[in-house]
Amino acid sequence: RGVAVRDFLDHPELLDDPEPEATFDDVVRALTYAPVALFVLVAGADGDIDKKEAMAFPVGLATTLSVDNELVQESLVHCLQGFPALFEELVRGGPDACLHALIAVRIAASNALGADADVYCHALYTLAEDIAKASGGSLFGFGKKIGKEEQIVLDVLQKILRD
Repeated sequence: RGVAVRDFLDHPELLDDPEPEATFDDVVRALTYAPVALFVLVAGADGDIDKKEAMAFPVGLATTLSVDNELVQESLVHCLQGFPALFEELVRGGPDACLHALIAVRIAASNALGADADVYCHALYTLAEDIAKASGGSLFGFGKKIGKEEQIVLDVLQKILRD
């Protein structure tokens, strides 16, 4: 098992909701960090981020997260521009930092995006699935598209983003 998967299983309290008070800067930060945190967790679930997963991320951002909301669009620009630094920070912080970023985005989206909150969180989950499927499969494309470790991460993300 990858480190992220072990941490999910060892620390279920990470899924507890923090207090729902968020400033505008908190919302922007949450929306900017969330896609990168999701990428770190899903792509790194098996302990290795491969090229296909890395290539699926920017494509997924452009297509999946096309929520028609100015705040979301602005945060996606910040996410892409700041990706190397955000990635490094979240990798250093480990799964805890990534999970907290995703919990924060669910709350921030609920508070700031109104009707777009569920659409945005669903789009984040779809992005996670796309990343998980990117390197799946086996010889000649047969086999399971999503690995066991990635599926465990997706199950946790579903609880955070969709429940």
